[in-house]
Amino acid sequence: MATGSSFLKRARVALRAFDEQDGVQPRFVAALMPRFGIEARLFEYVYAELPKDTQDAGINKISEFAATAVSAGHASSR
Repeated sequence: MATGSSFLKRARVALRAFDEQDGVQPRFVAALMPRFGIEARLFEYVYAELPKDTQDAGINKISEFAATAVSAGHASSR
């Protein structure tokens, strides 16, 4: 499982890449990494609070719900 701090490190690397080269891609990546880090940290909290015997199933259920909610929100915005 990726950690929140690993995404922060990736954002810093992407910002340095943006400073060194032309192009919007490193800046876009740097903007996304903190968002992914926040999500990873939330999953760390949730995983720690779930009962030990249901942690993996609980995380999978939450991930499926989040993916469904995102795709449903995307479809309704059209």
